[in-house]
Amino acid sequence: MTLGPRFFLLLTLSASQSLFGATVTIYGDYSSNEWSFRTSPTTGAADIGPFPFGLPGWKPVTGDWTGSGQSGIGVVDPATETWDLRNTVSAGAPQIAPFTFGVPGWLPVTGDWTGSGDTGIGAFDSSTATWYLRDTASPGTPDIAPFPFGVPGWIPVTGDWTGSGDTGIGVFDSSTATWYLRDSASPGVTNFAPFQFGEPGWQPITGDWTGSGHTGIGVFDPTTATWYLRESLSPGAPDFVFQFGTPGSVAVTGWTSTAAATPEPASFALLLLGFAALLLVSEPARRRVLTLRRTSSSPWNPCLSGSAATRRIRGACSGAR
Repeated sequence: MTLGPRFFLLLTLSASQSLFGATVTIYGDYSSNEWSFRTSPTTGAADIGPFPFGLPGWKPVTGDWTGSGQSGIGVVDPATETWDLRNTVSAGAPQIAPFTFGVPGWLPVTGDWTGSGDTGIGAFDSSTATWYLRDTASPGTPDIAPFPFGVPGWIPVTGDWTGSGDTGIGVFDSSTATWYLRDSASPGVTNFAPFQFGEPGWQPITGDWTGSGHTGIGVFDPTTATWYLRESLSPGAPDFVFQFGTPGSVAVTGWTSTAAATPEPASFALLLLGFAALLLVSEPARRRVLTLRRTSSSPWNPCLSGSAATRRIRGACSGAR
């Protein structure tokens, strides 16, 4: 059996995934000031935590504050709109100097509004449904002119709905469990037909549930700590249902990289082998192309070519030399 370029390409991709890992969504529970996470959408005990960060009554947030490729955690004091952020999903002191953004009582939101690779911050004034967004996790004025989207009293949601790399916005009407989504951080109409998913009083959540590259939707029933997740932005049955957390807690999502662990030496060897094999199997094909290429100075003569492609007609060349 001959091993072609496709086999060695798959070998190289397999080694690359083993070596560099992949980004996966993590499913979190925030109760008072205790955090815990699971690394799969299944019922079970916490894979990370529990650990403390913040104070009871503060609002939890997550985001990749530094562009590291995985999310950290944060809390916002609703009385002062002070943000305390950590770059990792762990206990400890804030790793970014605490700062204020927004007005007391506004709801914190996060997202990569411009596709820069790191998570910015924002605040949603629920009394006017106005968004105030900033590109970086830092104090200052909004980088995007404040704009309205939604109806007062609705809950803000964010996500990369189309896989473009930029975070879009949305609102969730908790009285009807209706979603209204827009694929950019800007004023305007919805880009998707409004739809229902969930039940009144449930909490909206968003995340990339299957690694598809775009954000899906979900709801969290705080009375039973049950998660209902759907991959597509549409009404229908959930793709995942599981219990995690404690009743009355707040559901949060983030993401982490499986590349955090040190790769085995075999992964390096496999990666190098795959690249070398690709070069070796592609060299004969390159030579055949060069042999069969015609030039402007003289027509191609199969009888003078030594390529494998002409050996089938070599018998016809005996009288043509």
